[in-house]
Amino acid sequence: MNGLQTENVFTKTEDVRIQIYQYLKENHIAQVRLAKATGLSGTMISEVLRGHRKLTAENLAKINKDLGTHFTEIGGPTLQMGATG
Repeated sequence: MNGLQTENVFTKTEDVRIQIYQYLKENHIAQVRLAKATGLSGTMISEVLRGHRKLTAENLAKINKDLGTHFTEIGGPTLQMGATG
């Protein structure tokens, strides 16, 4: 992988982190509530949102399931049909 490809992957991952943070803020969802609902630790959620920890595909799936969103590496959330907040 060349440097440009690595940078693009990092930027896409960073975009997802920022999008999740903004979604939580805009919808008044506390990180602790997300942590409890997903079974992830509050520390892990905080570290991911601050960019100190990688967000795995498994943890992203848990966040999407709880929030009723579909965050991906290439875009922001789209509401899933039948999702409840």
